[in-house]
Amino acid sequence: MKQIFENKIVAALLTVLRVWLGVQWLKAGFGKVSTGFDASGFIQGAIAKSQGENAVVQGWYASFLETVALPNSGLFSFLVAWENYWLDWASFSVH
Repeated sequence: MKQIFENKIVAALLTVLRVWLGVQWLKAGFGKVSTGFDASGFIQGAIAKSQGENAVVQGWYASFLETVALPNSGLFSFLVAWENYWLDWASFSVH
């Protein structure tokens, strides 16, 4: 495994992949910030998936979404959009 990571060709390919992926994340984050992001649809969908026989979302999480996140969906939308954008920028500085 050590030989793979010391290979200059593999290092170059991983660098290209990292930069490409970072640009994709930046574009997605910028899109959320510039065009507006609404998390209420995701929140309502997650709440709906917490009910029924084949529930995918845990009850405690659905309760949190219903009582805290949904009434404050504007704040959550703002936080998600900007968190995505700034963490994308930070990913370029991590070595």
